Amino acid sequence: MSRPNVLLITVDDMNYDAPGFASAHSAALDVTPNIDALARQSRWFVHAHVAAAICQPSRQAMMTGRYPHNNGAPGFHPIDPSIPTLQEHLREAGFINGILGKVDHLAPQQKYRWEYVREMSELGQGRDPGKYYRFAAEFLDRARSGRRPFFFMANS
Repeated sequence: MSRPNVLLITVDDMNYDAPGFASAHSAALDVTPNIDALARQSRWFVHAHVAAAICQPSRQAMMTGRYPHNNGAPGFHPIDPSIPTLQEHLREAGFINGILGKVDHLAPQQKYRWEYVREMSELGQGRDPGKYYRFAAEFLDRARSGRRPFFFMANS
């Protein structure tokens, strides 16, 4: 059975209708042509909501499948070590897990099982597209050479 690769892109402080694919107004401005092209061949989650009004608990809720008050991290805290993470399950299934930026927003780090990590300081504090491209290509080459499906989280 074929296993899908997963690319999860998160952006702090961005409205749902900011990228072109999500808004006729933004599409007319052609502000996100590459994201729009990716969206045309991707699955969208249009009826989703964040679990908290701040970034770290929201990211940890996505990776545990539990609300922040149920995973032990209602604020900027690590999750309870007994809570399973998506990355643990994917690694057991043979996936390679990679992350760009916001690494410290998923804690404790041993629960997330990242095999490829690039910190925000290596990414121009999330503002250097060339570095994102270079590190994404490096990760994808690693997944391809290992013939492993991947989970890749790019945070900006």
